[in-house]
Amino acid sequence: MDAIIYTTNTGSTEQYAKILAQKTGLPAYTLAEAKKQIFAKAEVVYLGWIMAGSVKGYDEAAKRYRVCAVCGVGMGQTGTQIESVRKKSAIPANIPLFTLQGNFDVKKLHGIYRPVMEIMVKTVGKSLAAKKNRTTEENDMLDMMLHGGERVKAENLSAVLDWYSAVGVRQDQSTCYCYADAKMKKMCEKKEGEEVMSEKNIIIRPETKDDYRAVENLTRESFWNVYRPGCMEHYVLHCYRNDPAFVPELDFVMELNGERIGQVIYVRSEIDCDDGRKVPIMTFGPIGITPAYKRQGYGKQLLDYSMEKAREMGAGALAITGNIDFYGKSGFVPAKTKGVRYADDPEADYFLIKELKPGFLDGISGTYKDPEGYFVCEKDPEGFQQFEATFPAKEKQKLPGQLF
Repeated sequence: MDAIIYTTNTGSTEQYAKILAQKTGLPAYTLAEAKKQIFAKAEVVYLGWIMAGSVKGYDEAAKRYRVCAVCGVGMGQTGTQIESVRKKSAIPANIPLFTLQGNFDVKKLHGIYRPVMEIMVKTVGKSLAAKKNRTTEENDMLDMMLHGGERVKAENLSAVLDWYSAVGVRQDQSTCYCYADAKMKKMCEKKEGEEVMSEKNIIIRPETKDDYRAVENLTRESFWNVYRPGCMEHYVLHCYRNDPAFVPELDFVMELNGERIGQVIYVRSEIDCDDGRKVPIMTFGPIGITPAYKRQGYGKQLLDYSMEKAREMGAGALAITGNIDFYGKSGFVPAKTKGVRYADDPEADYFLIKELKPGFLDGISGTYKDPEGYFVCEKDPEGFQQFEATFPAKEKQKLPGQLF
């Protein structure tokens, strides 16, 4: 890594840049200064303030430098709004994005941004003040609008520093995640012609379009004749990539010695609360390990890694139907013990849930339905059959223990 580059308006982004520079030893420059001080294509961490949902200056920085991570500084609480900011700013899924809560003082804004923010404070602030049952984040936002606030704290950079301390080496655009063992992870680079080496040569990285067919085949092999004669999971995966509920930042592939051996995807879902609220959570799956590597700990390793990434994105809880003997090792409990019922089987012991934020499910009582995307094979049997016909023929077997 070569430098920290930032764009600031009220000073919060500059404060974070200087704290990050002190912690990492990297030089920090404004975007204007960097043009004179930093060579083109240098590897940088970029910090910019969030306006209208996008990170200011990111486009300009990305055109000139190799941006390895982005920090967006705004009014929202640290670690929130990551998905929307990534989408609005068009930040690629393989670039880590962190959101940081900044200070708020309308009087410090410059140019057109000051009257724009004054209008927003009046309209949004009035709306929030009148709203009943505000969330903790909304209460914090309202407090900032009414009274201002100093929110820049060194501890807000903990996730950024964890990422940076794990990088350790220069990285190219194909950032990947490498495990030396089940307990230690680090970020590393994969240069052309090189392998990423570790004790077990395990990599967990974002899926790319070049992976699609191989990962679909991996998923087919993983689930074939497990829950039913044949399987449907590979078509579910194929279709979900174009579904609005799909979370591209949590679409991962696991490699061992350069061979793809596992995959997982995450999907947005929700709890229909008895009081009428809809509480957003996530689910995941298919999650699969190729048959030759099952029951060797790789599935749990992939699951635990991806859950941590979901937590960093702001997910409050995960729901899944599965075996408590496996998922319980990763902190899942029967959902009914947390007040959440499975719509198809309210007393199900196999419907499981895990809080990613302590206390997230406190006071919640409601029902959960599987997202519609998981039923694509039933809704489009012809499309599924046409898709299945593109794979090598395999024998479908009715085996003991299958569910369908």
